[in-house]
Amino acid sequence: MQPALPAEALVLVAILPDPRDQEIARVMGWYHIPYCRAPKTIDVEYLAFYQTVRFGAKKWPSTTSSRC
Repeated sequence: MQPALPAEALVLVAILPDPRDQEIARVMGWYHIPYCRAPKTIDVEYLAFYQTVRFGAKKWPSTTSSRC
């Protein structure tokens, strides 16, 4: 289990709609944010992933976060 993040931490929660997207992020080390939805600047300390229903038993909770 990962330690709790500091209360003041800046976190971007990214949606992983499909397990394939998680594999791309893990193997290739990047995550795609659609241009039309992306903020003008991204200045965060942590990236967390929200897993959709397609993840089956591992859906919904953000179980993975990493320091940027």
